[in-house]
Amino acid sequence: MLLLENERYVIECTLALKPFPASAPNMPLRECIPDLIKLIDSGKAMYPMKKGLASLRIQDYKIDDNHITLLLQYADSNVSDPSFSKLKTGQTRREKKRAGEGIATTAHLILNLDPTNESEPHFYEALLEEVSGINKTNISSAITKFLDECTNFHFKNGNKKESKPCRPRFILELNAGHALEKILSKGWVTGFSAIRHITDNKLDEHAEFKIEEERITIHSKKVSGSKALEKIKKLAGIISDRSYSRLLVRHQDENKRQSTLNIDTREKDLATKIFSKSEKMILGDTIQQCEENIHGELQGKMATYLNKMIGRQHDSLR
Repeated sequence: MLLLENERYVIECTLALKPFPASAPNMPLRECIPDLIKLIDSGKAMYPMKKGLASLRIQDYKIDDNHITLLLQYADSNVSDPSFSKLKTGQTRREKKRAGEGIATTAHLILNLDPTNESEPHFYEALLEEVSGINKTNISSAITKFLDECTNFHFKNGNKKESKPCRPRFILELNAGHALEKILSKGWVTGFSAIRHITDNKLDEHAEFKIEEERITIHSKKVSGSKALEKIKKLAGIISDRSYSRLLVRHQDENKRQSTLNIDTREKDLATKIFSKSEKMILGDTIQQCEENIHGELQGKMATYLNKMIGRQHDSLR
């Protein structure tokens, strides 16, 4: 996904800060933040990935009375070198990576410091800037590791005199947003891919090489609205009969923004299947693919939107 200089999309999320082990008491986010900030300030908030060929780090942070914003940097040495082309002539130059470098992107994550519902103290409202490579799984793994390294929580289990160590698990989940039927009411479906996992997956006698999954690309005319939904239902049935378990639907919305809808072909009621909710934010100040510091305008707009999310939650609890 190409990132434009004057706009970003943000995704509504929920943070679940669960205790580990499960018998441990609640460890509030506010009590974790001071230790996390010390780790960030020390420069050690770095999570290696892909056997050291990529990393996710907390590059910067901003904290106020109600929120903390984290600037997450993802760098991957496997990503191809970027190229630039002159618009009129097509002449291209490539910017080659140096040793030890990876192509880098950043994303803002803002967290509310207090649970929305006092009866569910593990759950917090959150908002994530949508950037390829910086997803909920990588973020959850990285920050769980950071909290394991920097916090020092203990609890007594039952009547035992000795205390046991415990830690919070950081689990970021995307909030349910729009049903498939509503998404398809605007924009176009532009293509499909189908995926199936292979059980008899050996490519050679000694099983040195194995096929993990098989993917096919399916071409079709662009459709929208109810015709798109009917086409998805029909295609899901066809590929399910051929043992393909996932259907990837390429969708272009009214803003010409491309996205991929991941559909389980065994889903019975595709029309009501829910996908995550995102919001477009237009910026007056340009924003780069990789920022060194938190982008003030984007952070401010994300904080305003997060407060609206919290307000909606409070209204629903009344």
